[in-house]
Amino acid sequence: MPLCRSFTPFSILLAAEGMRLFAAGFFYLPVYLLAAEKARTPIEATLPQTLLYTLGFASLWVGALLDRSDRKRVLVLSTLGQAALALALLPAPGLPLPYLLVLLLLFEFLDRFRALGAGLYLRSLVPKENYEPRLGQLSALHFAADSLADPLAGAAYGKSAALPPLLGGPLLLLSSLLYTRLPPALPPKPRAPFRLGEAFAGLRFLLGHHLLRWVFLVARLHGLVHGLLFSLLPLYVLRALEAPPWVYGLLSGAWGVGSATGALLLGRLLSAGRGLLATVSLFLMGGVLLGLALLPPWPVAVGLAFLFGVGQQFWSLLVTGLTYRELPEELVGRGMGGVAFVSSLLAPLGPLLGGALAGVALPLPFLLAGGLLLALAPWAGRGWR
Repeated sequence: MPLCRSFTPFSILLAAEGMRLFAAGFFYLPVYLLAAEKARTPIEATLPQTLLYTLGFASLWVGALLDRSDRKRVLVLSTLGQAALALALLPAPGLPLPYLLVLLLLFEFLDRFRALGAGLYLRSLVPKENYEPRLGQLSALHFAADSLADPLAGAAYGKSAALPPLLGGPLLLLSSLLYTRLPPALPPKPRAPFRLGEAFAGLRFLLGHHLLRWVFLVARLHGLVHGLLFSLLPLYVLRALEAPPWVYGLLSGAWGVGSATGALLLGRLLSAGRGLLATVSLFLMGGVLLGLALLPPWPVAVGLAFLFGVGQQFWSLLVTGLTYRELPEELVGRGMGGVAFVSSLLAPLGPLLGGALAGVALPLPFLLAGGLLLALAPWAGRGWR
C-alpha cells in the first residue's frame, strides 16, 4: 500500500496545501520581477496586481460550480493546470508583457477554485465545532510555506529566470498527486440545471441571515482596515518612524509570525466562547492601531505588529468558521464565493482611503481605523454560536 494511505485525509490535505502554496511562490515571484523588468512605465509595472482585482466577479460562479462538483476533483485539476502554467513561464523572459499577464490571470483564476475548494473540502472533513482549530493549523502552514517560498524563489531567480518555473512546475504536479489520495467529497446533488442567477443565491442568504448580515458588514470594514494598514506600512516606517528600510522587513515579519501564532493559539482558547474572542480580537487590533498612531520607537512598533497579526488571525478564523457553520450545505460554495466577491470589490478602497488620509497626516488613518475597530468591538461578538 502507498505510504500516504496510512495518513488521515486531513494530514494529506495539509501536505498537499503546504506544498502547493510553497510551489506557487516559484510562479508569482518571477512573474512580478519579469513584469517589472519589461514594464516601460510604473503603471505597467503595477498591472499584475491591478488585473487580479478583475477576477473578483468570478468568485460567485466558482462557488456555484463547486456546489455542484466533487471538491477533490476540483483540487486535482486546478493544481494540474497551475503546474502547466508554471512551466509555461520558461519562455517568458523573451516574450512581451501581455504573455505574462495572461499566464497570471489564468493561474489566479485556477487558484480561486483551489482556495475555495480546499475550504469546502476541510468543512466536509471535520465537525463544525472543530472547524476553527483545523483551519488554524492549515492557515499556519500557509504562512510557513509562503515565508519559505519567496527567499528561495528569489535566490533561484538570481541564478536563472528559468529556474523558478523548473522547480515550481514539478512541485505543483506533486501536490496534485497528493490531492488524488484524498477521498471524494461530493456536494448534494442539484435539483435543477445550472442558471447564471443561482450564483447570487449564497450572497442573498448571507444578507438575509440575522447574524451573518452583521458579521459580514463588520468583516468587510475590517478588510478595508487591513488594506489601509498594509499599503501604508512602508511609508509609515520610512517617514513616520524615520527608521531604516530593514525595519519594514521586521514589522512585516512580526505581522506574519503573529498571524501564524494566532492561527495555532485560537483552538486552545475556544472554550472561552467564540463571541468573546471575536470582541477581544477587535479590541486588540484597534488598540494596536491607536498605539501605532502615537509613533512609538520602532522596537515597540514591531511588537505591536505581532499583536495585530494575532488579533487579525483570531478574527479571520472566527468569521470564516461562523460562515461555514451557518451556511447550508447546498449553498456553502456560493456563500463563500459571495464573500470573496464582495471582498475583492472593496479591496482597492482601503489603500486609496489610507493614501488620502495619510496626505493630511500620516498617523491619521491609523487613528481613525483604530477608533472604528474599538467602536465596533463591544457589538462584534453578540449572538455568536
